[in-house]
Amino acid sequence: MANKIVTQKTAIIPSAPLGKRVPTVDEDGKYLIDFMMIVRGLKTMPRQVREEKIKLLYGVLGWYNKAVVYADLNLKLNLLWVSLRSDEGSTMQISSALNIMIPEAVLVGNYSFFGSST
Repeated sequence: MANKIVTQKTAIIPSAPLGKRVPTVDEDGKYLIDFMMIVRGLKTMPRQVREEKIKLLYGVLGWYNKAVVYADLNLKLNLLWVSLRSDEGSTMQISSALNIMIPEAVLVGNYSFFGSST
């Protein structure tokens, strides 16, 4: 996963739509899986608190660096998108670790994803 460093001389321009930036296969051609998390209130947190939360977020993703291929944090929407190798990690394992370290981060999914008790 490559990080792009923004400097004062770097122009800030709108990104391409997420659907055009997110990889769908890894370097071996295997399909990736992805998930989204909402980080409630991230953009309205005081700057120092927000920066600490972001450091924690990327720290957790770093623990799973063999699995995580791509991560995108959209502060405007408080949305984290993660793409990972299906054979190296688990959506539930990684999202749970994120939620433990950052309780404001909640997994986005439909009810059937979690199973039905009926």
